[in-house]
Amino acid sequence: MSYSAKSNKAAKKYKSQGQKQIALSYKIDEYELEILPAIKESGLPVATFIKQAIMEKIQSENLDKRS
Repeated sequence: MSYSAKSNKAAKKYKSQGQKQIALSYKIDEYELEILPAIKESGLPVATFIKQAIMEKIQSENLDKRS
């Protein structure tokens, strides 16, 4: 097995065991007119922006049940 094949296999295993993917859909015009400009203004990658928004919502509503 080549290095890239081994690397690819390891990455897939890590993702399947350690990460959860969340699908998200928006109307195109809402995304392009409201969401994308805000994300671009923040200077963050889209995924980082969304993750931070989720965590801010959890914290602001005191929904963090990890402890």
